[in-house]
Amino acid sequence: MRLPQHGRSLLFLGLSILFLGSGLPTLRAQASPYLALDDPRLPLLEHLIARGEVIDPSPQIRPLRLADVLAALRDARRNSHGPGARLAAELLRGWALPSTRAWWRIAPRAGVQAYSQGRRELLQPGGPGRIRPYADAAFTMGIGPVVASVRAAAENRLKDDPDYRPLSPDNDFKQLYRIIEGYFTAQWKWGGVHFGQVSRNWGPTGAFGIPIGSFAYPRTDI
Repeated sequence: MRLPQHGRSLLFLGLSILFLGSGLPTLRAQASPYLALDDPRLPLLEHLIARGEVIDPSPQIRPLRLADVLAALRDARRNSHGPGARLAAELLRGWALPSTRAWWRIAPRAGVQAYSQGRRELLQPGGPGRIRPYADAAFTMGIGPVVASVRAAAENRLKDDPDYRPLSPDNDFKQLYRIIEGYFTAQWKWGGVHFGQVSRNWGPTGAFGIPIGSFAYPRTDI
């Protein structure tokens, strides 16, 4: 099967990152996935950070690396007592990463989506509001210093969003799903390489930053 140009580029870069991850034993480390901005437990972490019970691993930059979050939560659990320490322990259990060199994880979820407008852009309302079914699944794997992840969603809201433009608008099926995030990342002691798309936010915690504009979907970056 012949891949399109962007597909061949993505495959080539992914294989390159896997080669780098397996070929540099002196720089080897355990890579970490990112903590998605729409993770339902993230507000609990931000609450602990705002209270000063957990040190912000990366002030004004989101998403956070999950390994950095776990390290900050472990410090908070050791140095504090009471409700904050108990909540930190709960988050540690929920976000724990496998200790093996190679691992994989599938995280599905499903429910309903309620929205007052179809468009994600907050400053330019558009599209009807509805209640629709929703489902997504994240597939993540790690091999030493390399992590690859993709999260696909079946999202009926896309039909109501005037900003969403699938590759084939005439195909109704393609208006029902999107790739929320998909990336390769290789991480070493002194740096790393990232290619793919994740939702990002630069700015004060709790405020929408640079990425929120006239087209509020993440784009591929390196």
